[in-house]
Amino acid sequence: MSVGVADPAGNLARLATNALRVLKSAAAALGFRPVGSLIVGLAARNEQPMLAERIRRKARRLASKLVTAVSASCLQQADVGSG
Repeated sequence: MSVGVADPAGNLARLATNALRVLKSAAAALGFRPVGSLIVGLAARNEQPMLAERIRRKARRLASKLVTAVSASCLQQADVGSG
């Protein structure tokens, strides 16, 4: 899952770099699967930038998905180890 950002710098970062692809490949190499992605382009706009509420909500949703995925993985490993 990927998130588009209304910020042109965020969209440019997504198009101009392969960082997201590299991070997904690294996760796969370690046996993990990304739960989502969030790209926010706030560089050099303000001295103390504030995230939009929409971005905060998305970050919270992704954090929740990550915790759920990690918990499920730990439970699955515990079941395998005890059986």
